[in-house]
Amino acid sequence: MEISAIVAEDVGILPPAAAGVVLHKLQADVEAGEQAAPEEEDAAGEDAGAAFLLKLKVEIKTQSTRGLQQPAGDVEQRENALIRPGEDISLSGLSLDEFTLPSRPSFGTNGRQIVLRTNYFRVTTKPGAEIFRYEMGFSPSLSDPEKKNRTNRRKARRLVELLFLNNPQLHGAGFATDYSKFIVTAQKLPLQGREIELQQRYYEAEESGPRPNATNYKITISNERSFPIQQLLDYISSPPGVTSAGFDKKPEQFYDYPVGERPYDNINLGKGLIFLKGFYTSIRTSTLRVLVNINVANAAFYPAMNLLGLMQLHTGNLAQARASGLEAFIRLLKVSHNYIDMKKPGDPHSGVKRVKTVQGFSRPNAKVKFPIMGNANTIKFRCEELNPPREITVSAYFKQKYKVSLQKPNDPCINVGTVDKPSFIPPELLTVEPGQQYRKRLNDQQTRQMIAFAVRRPAENARRIVEVGAPMMGLSENNTNLVTFGIKVLPSMITVRGRILPAGSVQYKVGNILKPFPTRGGSWDVRDRAFSDGKHLRNWGFIKFANNEINRADVEQFRKILGACGMRSDEPSPPNGFEAFLERGEAEEVWDQKIQQGLKEAHSRGVKILLVILPDANAFVYSRIKFYAENKAGVSEQS
Repeated sequence: MEISAIVAEDVGILPPAAAGVVLHKLQADVEAGEQAAPEEEDAAGEDAGAAFLLKLKVEIKTQSTRGLQQPAGDVEQRENALIRPGEDISLSGLSLDEFTLPSRPSFGTNGRQIVLRTNYFRVTTKPGAEIFRYEMGFSPSLSDPEKKNRTNRRKARRLVELLFLNNPQLHGAGFATDYSKFIVTAQKLPLQGREIELQQRYYEAEESGPRPNATNYKITISNERSFPIQQLLDYISSPPGVTSAGFDKKPEQFYDYPVGERPYDNINLGKGLIFLKGFYTSIRTSTLRVLVNINVANAAFYPAMNLLGLMQLHTGNLAQARASGLEAFIRLLKVSHNYIDMKKPGDPHSGVKRVKTVQGFSRPNAKVKFPIMGNANTIKFRCEELNPPREITVSAYFKQKYKVSLQKPNDPCINVGTVDKPSFIPPELLTVEPGQQYRKRLNDQQTRQMIAFAVRRPAENARRIVEVGAPMMGLSENNTNLVTFGIKVLPSMITVRGRILPAGSVQYKVGNILKPFPTRGGSWDVRDRAFSDGKHLRNWGFIKFANNEINRADVEQFRKILGACGMRSDEPSPPNGFEAFLERGEAEEVWDQKIQQGLKEAHSRGVKILLVILPDANAFVYSRIKFYAENKAGVSEQS
């Protein structure tokens, strides 16, 4: 026997409008069961497929085409020439030996033709332009063995900037790079033989120059390859079947580097996170042209603020920091401090921040039994700088060495070193660096808030892409790097032709007569209507995962709604439903066991359709119900 889990918040008070999608699914599932058992009296009719059309919502908005740029004529002409009416489009000729794309047989002709804006912009290049790609290496290496040899991109980015800033032979060359292995320039670099070696002492952007003990890096640029832009243009202009238009089709990433997110708006998501709307770009080749795609991006970020304040926002009570997952929340955050400048106010490097990575709180290691989540008063270490060397607390160390009196010495210190070689700093002296994305899972409330803020109408997204996104991503005439490469991005979105297809209609029963009902805005519902062939709901039940007051009257109200839609229904079995209450405070493992047991019990009682009543909008419970229904019981689920 089959169980089909249908998730609803509270079936007892579902109005007809909200219950529409559930009723469509019930009708469809009952019908599907009857198709599998044709001996039952209400077998499905020939028009059964219509019942599976649940509640489709498609929003089509058209705007006046007055002043709208028409699609490019040369592109349309070339694409129209590719149409091969009547050509065999079977797959029999496909081969791995010589890959060719199939031709399009024709354009559609149904509906009304319109012109649509797209979030693509045309890229033009200077005639005869050529770009040069080189391999790049750093010594000492910028790869971190503890992070799977990934390059320290922040330091690599700064080194490349300094390289082109401080070496006259590179001025005006323009560059694009992955800050790891490759660099692309608009002009040929003066290699000495096959490579060029340049020395660069590292210093931060806020510093006026390198410190006396700054690391001196050797940067090697080698293995030049040149790419005439015309080869790319020849390739995208060539007709189908031409496989070698002088363009190397191996994936070269130099024209597809993401510029990165540049957020322009934010919202507080709670628990120490903010929501940012930004943009991302990608390059696409198209018929006769190169296009840049700009789209909106939405993500959660850490706010740039005092680290102690962030910790308090996340957990509320630092005494419960371990239970709240605070250490996991802040681990690997980039933080900065400048308390060293308090010691030497006359230092020429005064005001320069030092960026560190949070490893977590204090914990014992092989050498020292540090307290777990110790604070500035409880963590002691042996300080060799003192005369004579001796043990000292973190609080006393900062007071003596940096003349800093801590305001919150009892809050847990932060380890910005390693487990074996820790370096403890009180969080009140640390600031979270801006632009750090939160990549872990959001809670249910944060997810709902994020969705509500992210959803915008296409017209609003289009305005923001043109007015904010393109300039913010550097795709304007003010970008000197693009000018150096001879690249220009046209400011208008490209347009294409499309068609609005005629809306279909759905037949419902009104009284004893079938009547067609046109869709409204691409959607339809079951309010004040009945299914053309209402089915009989048998062997159904409901399960409660919360102690909801679902009484007899609620069940009868649900059956009444079914009847209004033309569906007959038996009594649920059992009449009071199945129960598997998930108590607050219980471990997720306990909830998992209860969910599995509740669904097993319903399955053993021969229930064919099971209505699931959730305790709240809990993502864990929802996902586990789906898992056991679809992966274990092998039944469909519809929410």
